Amino acid sequence: MEFLQNLKKIIYYNIKITCNINFLAALILVALTPFIFSFRMLEFKDMAVVGEMYLSILGIVLFISLGDIENRDNIKEIIFSRKTPHIYIFILRMCIMMAITFLLISIITIYALYNKGNFSPWSIIFGTWISAVFLGLLGLTISNTTGNIASGYLIAFAYYLFEFITKGKYTKSFYLFSLLRNSFNEKYMILIIVAVMFGLNIAYVWKKS
Repeated sequence: MEFLQNLKKIIYYNIKITCNINFLAALILVALTPFIFSFRMLEFKDMAVVGEMYLSILGIVLFISLGDIENRDNIKEIIFSRKTPHIYIFILRMCIMMAITFLLISIITIYALYNKGNFSPWSIIFGTWISAVFLGLLGLTISNTTGNIASGYLIAFAYYLFEFITKGKYTKSFYLFSLLRNSFNEKYMILIIVAVMFGLNIAYVWKKS
């Protein structure tokens, strides 16, 4: 019972400190979506544009800052860091961001369906979520290994632009925005890379701590 209570406190505490200005930026990005795109009777290809070209940026906004929390002057993690190994806290934070990203993408997808959208919601939600998490973990991996958060944002946005401009000409089966081609198969390959980057970040923080 005491373990569950401590776990709840740890989860609540980490949700509180990870929902910072980046989280606010993500909320604004989502709130602006109905003003940027028309949501009347969207077909799959139209919703794919909203997801891949716009909502996938949520990963960059939310994930990369996770590697910089301990370096912020206004964050003092003394109580929980003594009781719980930092690696567990880091894994928890990544999982929290994955859940928040999934929730925000789902909200916009449900909104599109409410406006008489005609598409498979799960393909859009999971496909966009995979793209977003990939971009986020790519930036987080670079940020952690270089110790420079700016480089994480730069590389993640550069990859986003690379895929946007080349449209998968070079990445082929690893094309990040495959929903634009009405294809989900590439997402399985991207998901494998996501799992690898997830593990690399865990290994790096484990070694560092």
